[in-house]
Amino acid sequence: MVLVQLIYGSAFQKNQGGYGATIALILFLLIVVLSVLQYQLLRARGEK
Repeated sequence: MVLVQLIYGSAFQKNQGGYGATIALILFLLIVVLSVLQYQLLRARGEK
């Protein structure tokens, strides 16, 4: 199961909004961290 499907299923189909929101927040933080790392790597690569 894809993570987004897990969020949707938990929040709307199983009526576990808090659990779905928690998973969505973790996914958001993961995307932010990976985006910052990618930005830093691309910036460092461009300075060489």
